[in-house]
Amino acid sequence: DWSSDVCSSDLVLAPANRPVEAAVYYEKPYPVPRAPEPTMQPSGWNGDIGLGAGTLPRFEGANKYRTVPLVQGKVSYNDLYLAVEGMNTNGAAAKLNVVPSSTFNFGPMLNYRLRRKTTTDNRLQKLPILDPAIEAGAFMRFNFKGFAPGDSSGLEFRALTDISGVHDGNILEAKLDYTKMISKNFSLGGGVRTSYVDNKYAKTYFGRSEEHTSE
Repeated sequence: DWSSDVCSSDLVLAPANRPVEAAVYYEKPYPVPRAPEPTMQPSGWNGDIGLGAGTLPRFEGANKYRTVPLVQGKVSYNDLYLAVEGMNTNGAAAKLNVVPSSTFNFGPMLNYRLRRKTTTDNRLQKLPILDPAIEAGAFMRFNFKGFAPGDSSGLEFRALTDISGVHDGNILEAKLDYTKMISKNFSLGGGVRTSYVDNKYAKTYFGRSEEHTSE
């Protein structure tokens, strides 16, 4: 007294003349369409500014320091940016990155070198007063990931030449820096830098002319 009905899509077994009480169905699975992955949109314009205070040598090569204001700023469009650094031991610098890459930066830059004025330090008494110098050139920077998530590091090279007629020299610099992400809103960074200068620069800032060597 059992009847069975078989179709291509289901199988039903139940006693005759009684309502169906149990059933087993087979349904062909159909693929579920996946939602398209979001595409990366350009980040657009961004900017930041930092204000603070720092210490600099009283003059280049001095072992005594003075307090100066610190100003840092950056305006960027995606990976292109204009950054202002100041005050560093040279004074202040502005860099324009023209390469649309997050790992490699390159572009022109300007550097403002602080003036040297009179001082009570005996080592400068016979050295001339120097006006502020304006130096132009280019920079090249390689950006790397840090040792921990959120950290970053970079290796930067700079080539500058005086365009203000103060020292008429050339400067080559190399800098290695590292930034540690402490929290979402706070990071700590540091770096080391070395410089190479030519004879004109060295003579202007560290030499003495006959006018100033005479007693």
